[in-house]
Amino acid sequence: MKENREDFEQWLFYMDDILEKFILNFKDQSRETLDYSVDSLDILENWMLNSFEDHKELMVEGNKILRDQISRYIGETFRKNLECKWDIKFEDPKFAFYGLPILVEKDSGNTIICPHALSTTTIARKRGDFLSKLLNNNMKK
Repeated sequence: MKENREDFEQWLFYMDDILEKFILNFKDQSRETLDYSVDSLDILENWMLNSFEDHKELMVEGNKILRDQISRYIGETFRKNLECKWDIKFEDPKFAFYGLPILVEKDSGNTIICPHALSTTTIARKRGDFLSKLLNNNMKK
């Protein structure tokens, strides 16, 4: 969770550097296919399902940085494939994604997804194509 807009802006500023380091952790073949395409979400998701027994394992404090990296990749893939942008909401503490980076529609500002929530939901669903189907469904709108 981010404490204020300044923290969020800093989080955005380091996006490319952090994702580059994250992608370098993958084997050569997977690294080449982590290209922010819809199909790359299946590669990421299968890696997640093989790496974590359940979503609670991703939530442990020791995986905080990795969880953020995964969430960044999910978010950037959605952002690059949809007409949306990163945002964060601090106005209403009751908002489901209060203080978490979200993707919103450029025109309306409506929330599309919260990548940090999706990272754990993906593991809980155990499908292998949950993220790509979600992105494809959003692309059809």
